[in-house]
Formats: sequence, structure tokens, C-alpha cells
Amino acid sequence: MNIDKVKDIAKRVRRKCELFSRSPEASKHDFYKTPDLVCMCAVASFALSKALNKSGIRNKVIKGYYGSEGHHCWVELKNGMIIDITATQFGIRQRVLIVSNDSLLFHKYKDGKPVCYQDLNSWDNQAPKKRLTKKIIDIDIPVKI
Repeated sequence: MNIDKVKDIAKRVRRKCELFSRSPEASKHDFYKTPDLVCMCAVASFALSKALNKSGIRNKVIKGYYGSEGHHCWVELKNGMIIDITATQFGIRQRVLIVSNDSLLFHKYKDGKPVCYQDLNSWDNQAPKKRLTKKIIDIDIPVKI
């Protein structure tokens, strides 16, 4: 697996999420105009997952906890690497955070039990609906020359 390719895709999706969060179309969402993509983890993770899948990179969206901050979503590659493009909401400086899945910050379990979420579509204005993630993926970002 080419980690540079993964990082490039993640950077582009992060930029698309930033652009979308400032658009008038995002005004009804909790993440509207949040510079650190607060409340956008599920939407951004599903958009990143879709972009990686289009490039043939197998992955899955994980629902769990970030540190003691509460519910969070991120993408995990088949090789166990975690890609988080919204960790900035927790004070992380990297716009694209890539760590191994044994990082102590990311938890799939709480009190020894798997984290159990309601359907992601019940997250109201944070729900990663297909229509929303498609709009983010479809944002055109010019390639730097």
C-alpha cells in the first residue's frame, strides 16, 4: 500500500470538507464554519472512505472514542493504519493524522465492551448521508502546477 497516495487523497478530502463546511449549503449542519471541522467526523470519514475506495484502497469507517473526548469516527485501512482528517477538533495540529491502530488515543471499546452507536443517520445534522458525502467528493480542487 502506498501511504503517500493515501495521504494525498486524505489531504484533498480534508480540503474539500473545509470548503464545504464554509459553503451556504452547510449552514444547517453542526459543522458549519467550524475551522477545525468540529462535528464533521462522521461525514468527513465517510467521504474519505469513499475516495479511498474509488482509488482501490480498502478501508472501513470506525465508530469509537477519541481519548476522553467522546464519540468519534475515523478511517482504518486494511493494514491497521488510522487516518483521521478531523482530529484538529481535539487540538491535534496535523490536518491529516495517520497513526497505527494501537494508538492510545483511538478506542473502539469503552469499559471493555465494543462501542455501540445508534444508526449514524440518527446523528441529526452530523449524519453522513450519501447525498452529503457525494457533494463533498464532487467538489473540484484545482491541481497545483
